[in-house]
Amino acid sequence: MGSKADLRKTLLARRAALPEAEAARLSLLIQEHILNCPAWQNASQVLIYSPIRKEADTALLLADALDKGKQVLFPRCVPGQAGIMELAACPGPAAMRPGPFGILEPDPKLCPALRGEDLHPDTAVLPGVGFDLHGYRLGYGAGYYDRILTGPEFNQTYLVGAAYAFQIVDDLRPDPWDQRLDAIITENGIIY
Repeated sequence: MGSKADLRKTLLARRAALPEAEAARLSLLIQEHILNCPAWQNASQVLIYSPIRKEADTALLLADALDKGKQVLFPRCVPGQAGIMELAACPGPAAMRPGPFGILEPDPKLCPALRGEDLHPDTAVLPGVGFDLHGYRLGYGAGYYDRILTGPEFNQTYLVGAAYAFQIVDDLRPDPWDQRLDAIITENGIIY
């Protein structure tokens, strides 16, 4: 394997080349596997992401969580603090707006950031550019998720990577700050 930068470039190109209809079909399968996962079913507070650049979609997860009365968290960039995110509960799609990178995030006027005892995600579904068979993820390189996942509120969180099967590689050679996931879920099922 070459550098992480080379791998990131290769995987992003492959994802960009995925036809829209195929991305939608695979995303549906990925979400159905997540919905069938006991960690999702038993969770009362879940963290999901707003997909960009053909990341696996999360719309079905959001609809299911809201329908079942789960509290849904989304990450939001903290203004003026590069690489730092906070988490906010979102009551639904109408409370989302584009953030600094054009990614939909909870509107700060409607959705205050959660902290302390209010923040206890049972399950977190995370995006990534790539994942390996040991449970490590390759992000875009800015470390947003690696930083937030080190918080004490994530000590008991079941961490799930949502990915297309082609995003799985043998070994990413993780850095010391990389957070290991509990499962990676692709259109083919769950990898523990």
